[in-house]
Amino acid sequence: MQIISVLQKTETVIARLSCIYMFIVRLWISNIFFKSGRARLDDWFAGHWDNEIYLFTFEHPVPLLPPAFAAVMSTFFELVCPVLLVVGLFSRLASLPLFFMTLMIIITYDDNIQHFYWMFLLAAIFFYGPGRISADYLIKRKWLG
Repeated sequence: MQIISVLQKTETVIARLSCIYMFIVRLWISNIFFKSGRARLDDWFAGHWDNEIYLFTFEHPVPLLPPAFAAVMSTFFELVCPVLLVVGLFSRLASLPLFFMTLMIIITYDDNIQHFYWMFLLAAIFFYGPGRISADYLIKRKWLG
């Protein structure tokens, strides 16, 4: 009986720590993509739009999408999805574009091992949710009981 009590307490502690872990994962992965989006935006404001078009034309073209559209969409997702992930709002949905962007990076540009790690973390957010430190959790708890 004592061992079951210890296991139950251990599980409770792990559950409490997992929400902190998922919050840290969301912050970490958001930082990576948000910095990239800010760098793209800074290039645009500096008048270097041609650099982005060049990148999406020759360095990492996105199949079936015109380079200008791919540049705009990737910048949009790199700026909006990380904010949603940090807040924990629509987290599962917000992880999908970043997951597929990372997959495209691997396929078209660079299969660096860190990109696989990003995909694993984004998949964890998608499959397990953002955790209890999130707007998603608060909304679910308030409206769904």
